[in-house]
Amino acid sequence: MALPKLSGLARRLVNDQLLDEEKAGEYAECAQAEDLSFVSYIVGGGKVDGMNVAEAAADEFGSPLYDLSCHYSPSFP
Repeated sequence: MALPKLSGLARRLVNDQLLDEEKAGEYAECAQAEDLSFVSYIVGGGKVDGMNVAEAAADEFGSPLYDLSCHYSPSFP
């Protein structure tokens, strides 16, 4: 079975050496088969640390990464 071509975040995680290309393709197929997002599959399954994925996604897509744990949560409305 041919592995799917990687792009976007999956490609970024491979380029950052957080996943190898074969495993990333395998995880993408498994996520699709289980009707999960790629990120949900790899983070929920413990394949890649969530913070590493968040940092790679923020950098890849130019979005800020904001750490809510820096705030005192009882003061949230």
